[in-house]
Amino acid sequence: MVLLGQACVFAEGELLLEKLSGIQVSAKQIERLTHHYGELWQEKQQSQTDALQPKENRLHYAMLDGGMVFTRQEGWKEMKLARLFPASAVLPQTQERNFIRQSTYVAHLGEQDAFFDKLAPQVDHLTNLVWIADELAGSGTGSGSTILTRNRF
Repeated sequence: MVLLGQACVFAEGELLLEKLSGIQVSAKQIERLTHHYGELWQEKQQSQTDALQPKENRLHYAMLDGGMVFTRQEGWKEMKLARLFPASAVLPQTQERNFIRQSTYVAHLGEQDAFFDKLAPQVDHLTNLVWIADELAGSGTGSGSTILTRNRF
């Protein structure tokens, strides 16, 4: 059932399951099971990854931004995005311009706490990290100013 939830739209999974096995399960139930087991798998994978990941001392940058996206079912939702890259990935393109050769992206549609839960495994092993982000609400640094910090979130 979870494989059907991954492979196609939940409503299509409902129809396929009934055609293939004669079992009637709602699309919502397929969705619930897919999310439940997906979260369990993600937690297991993350714990294994954390144990294997050594600390890294090279300079890295983390660029963060967010905004609001209108979704059909739930209306306005938060969208968060982070771009992570080592300083060594910044290469010259022209005399005035550089480009970033390789990046890791973390994206989330929903609340910021869940976003930071996704982001943490990507940055926890980085000991020399510079955060680049828009002003945080209530930080008092001025309207729309850029924050450069080596602090952890």
